[in-house]
Amino acid sequence: MEPTFDTLAYTRRLKAAGLEETLAEAHAEALHAAFGEGVATKADVRDIRSDARELKGEVLGVKEDLAGVRTELKGEISGLRTELKGEISDAKAELRGEISGVRTELKGEISDVKNDLADAKAELKGEISDVKNDLAGVRKDLAGVKDDLANVKVAVAGLETRIERAMNRILIAVIAVGGLVVAAIQLL
Repeated sequence: MEPTFDTLAYTRRLKAAGLEETLAEAHAEALHAAFGEGVATKADVRDIRSDARELKGEVLGVKEDLAGVRTELKGEISGLRTELKGEISDAKAELRGEISGVRTELKGEISDVKNDLADAKAELKGEISDVKNDLAGVRKDLAGVKDDLANVKVAVAGLETRIERAMNRILIAVIAVGGLVVAAIQLL
């Protein structure tokens, strides 16, 4: 609703105050145009206040809704937190069980490896002892071979001496036969 403005009364007052008529009319028209272009009336202000109250009520309703959503979300978060804690606890327990099983299995395997190593060590000790005994036998055999070799050397030296004597006798015999042949030839 536009405010009512009496331009005629306004113009008369300006003239009575000593303003020229054309100026007084120009003032009145300018004010009338200004009021006509959006000056708020008391009714406009009442409507705006009413709208503001409605809007305030809606804002309060939204705040209450937000408080409800916040409470609901807090409950859901709390439930999820509890659920996650339970799942984490279950996962930890499961992992601990698996780790314990692996640990037990590894201890058994380590024990088996230790036993295998002890068996291998004992077997190697036996084999080393056998090799030592074999070496001792070989040493005895080598000592016997050395003795035999020494005896062979002595026998060879004796044979060489006998062969040398025999060669000397054969040479003497050849020389004697040669002398006989020469004597026989001279006789002939």
